[in-house]
Parts: sequence; structure tokens; C-alpha cells
Amino acid sequence: MPTRSGTGFFFDFSNNLSSKKLIGIITNKHVAKAGTLMALRHSSMGDSTTVPLPNFYKYLVEHPDPNVDLCVSFCCGDLNNTPYDGNVFTYSYDDIPTRDILSKYDDASRILIVGYPEVIIDHSHE
Repeated sequence: MPTRSGTGFFFDFSNNLSSKKLIGIITNKHVAKAGTLMALRHSSMGDSTTVPLPNFYKYLVEHPDPNVDLCVSFCCGDLNNTPYDGNVFTYSYDDIPTRDILSKYDDASRILIVGYPEVIIDHSHE
């Protein structure tokens, strides 16, 4: 199977009821279904680190609505004893804007893209 690329982000699903961390990798269903082995690759300033995620599919949960192209894998234990062990940036429920905040933006608002596959080149920001 050919190598494919996609994006995802870490989300902290932990709550105040437990001291345990519950971190998942959120991505698209079509990205998860494109392969049989998932790996995390982080590229920064010319350096690149790839970490296999052997339990990605074991802990994969797809959104129940077939029309929503999202899924999450709770495989972050695969990051133990790697350069990412305890060292990943996560989003959390606190980062999700309220409807009131969202109402202050319109369709013409500028946005910031927070990651995209390496195969996509953004010539205006090179």
C-alpha cells in the first residue's frame, strides 16, 4: 500500500473528575481508512521524527454519523518512551469557542491553518 499523508491533532479529553490524562489523536475517517499502519511524523525546521502508532486502529473510535468525517484514536500510550512522551501540545474543551465568540466572526474573517500534509505546499508562506 502506498504511503499517504494526512493531518490530525492531539485533544485532551480529561475532565476534573479524574487525575488520569485521556489524550486522543483526532483526524479524518478517510485518513484513518487509507492505511493499515499509522505513524506520527513531526517536521520542524528541517528536522523530522517519525513514531509508529501500532495501537492506532485498536483504539480508534469513529464519529457515529457516517456523514461526519471525524474519528479519534486513544493510542497515545504508543508515545511512551519516545521524543513525544509527555511532550505534546494538546487542545482541550477550554479551547473551543462559545457561540457568542463565534458570532463575532464572519465568512470573510482571516484564518490560520494549523497543519496540513507535507505534500501540500503553501507558496505564499515559504
